[in-house]
Amino acid sequence: MSESNMYSNMWERAKNLSKNVRENGLQALGGVVAFSLFFMMGLVTLGACLFAGIAAIIMMKWQQRKAAQNDVANPTDESAPNDPIVAA
Repeated sequence: MSESNMYSNMWERAKNLSKNVRENGLQALGGVVAFSLFFMMGLVTLGACLFAGIAAIIMMKWQQRKAAQNDVANPTDESAPNDPIVAA
């Protein structure tokens, strides 16, 4: 293959590529933007779900702790040692 034929072929491919970009570029750009938006919406939704789950676990543990501190039937005194009761 001669050098001029190779450059001619490259020039034809470059012209065809620029023609394709002019004709289909806007659609391709719209597709990329739409995909990016949906992908980001998915990531935001996933993050919101994870955050809600972590918040629910923290609130549940807080309610358990609060209920254990205010338990009238089974009081816990932190100052008293938890020694076992021995009956002789």
